[in-house]
Amino acid sequence: MLRKNKKKLEDSLALLTKESQRARNIAQGLEDQVREAERGKREAEDELFREKSGYKSGLASATSKLDKAETELSKIKNELELARQQAEASSKEVEVARQEAELFREEVVQKKAKVEARVAKELEEVESETCSQFLFTLWVEHPELNFSFFSEEAVEEVKKFVVEAANKEAIPTSLMPNQIGADLSPEVAEGPAPQDEAPLS
Repeated sequence: MLRKNKKKLEDSLALLTKESQRARNIAQGLEDQVREAERGKREAEDELFREKSGYKSGLASATSKLDKAETELSKIKNELELARQQAEASSKEVEVARQEAELFREEVVQKKAKVEARVAKELEEVESETCSQFLFTLWVEHPELNFSFFSEEAVEEVKKFVVEAANKEAIPTSLMPNQIGADLSPEVAEGPAPQDEAPLS
């Protein structure tokens, strides 16, 4: 009976030893799995850290580029606004210059008209003066000439010469153009005899 119990006890002990070994093996396997899991966890944490670092670095780089782009855009906007203001100023200057040019053109036209009118008047006066000189000289040299051949104005002009000569006493020896002598003799006023006149060419 004692031997039988001892056998049972030894069998139980062997079974327990076997189970204990099996448990230790299982525990060892679990420990290995835990270590592997921990290692995987560390690797995952390292990978996450690297990804976070890369993300932060990329975010910082993107943020820097964005800030740079915003700064460049602000600069371009300022330059565009300055260019717009300069364009408006230039447009105003062009308009002022155009108005000044128009005023200058009108002034030139007015001055030209005045000059042309003055020149025309002076030419008319010169022509009238020259005509008067010619008629007087022709009348002095050819008083018998029929001046109606020229015009009614020429006849009226010669009548003035005759009236003025009649009021004078004698004709000066030399006559200036368009100048009636201070002393016209009655004979000259009436006109010299036809035979004393040189024929007209």
